[in-house]
Amino acid sequence: MVTLQRRELEDLQRSGLARAPFLTLRSTEDKELDGLSALIKEAQFDPFTRQYKHLDLLQFDTSKEISVTMPLTFVGRAKGLELGGMMEVIKREITITCLAKDLPHKIEVDVSSLELGTSFKVRNISLGENVRIEDDADSALVAITLPSAAEPKAVAVTEEVVPEEVAAPAE
Repeated sequence: MVTLQRRELEDLQRSGLARAPFLTLRSTEDKELDGLSALIKEAQFDPFTRQYKHLDLLQFDTSKEISVTMPLTFVGRAKGLELGGMMEVIKREITITCLAKDLPHKIEVDVSSLELGTSFKVRNISLGENVRIEDDADSALVAITLPSAAEPKAVAVTEEVVPEEVAAPAE
């Protein structure tokens, strides 16, 4: 078991590096841990204080490629939204493979150029030549669509309803 100092974790969280690609462990007490590289696999937070409660670390060899599922951050305001479109997020994460040193801190998808009826596909992400995206290149990540209430719907007439004649009341 590895114990980390709460203050160091809080500093990580405040600096925005909580999603850092990897950590290098330093230990003066356990020489086997000193210098090991690890990814933050999962972080558990206290729901009220937002302080770290538990971290799962994943040790890896820095000379070998690793596959990691990373969240996508959508930035910008799509042009199609000005025309009444709606942004539909289809995928919120992708899987990439690379050496740890090439692992991006975050993956941003700029949607500002998307028009009504267009989408941003996996193939449009550029992460550099040393990072391989494992997802299907033709998969859409986000699309600008018409809201479903605005889409015209065809109504088929199946039969005509004729009101029955009502008899006049007896005098």
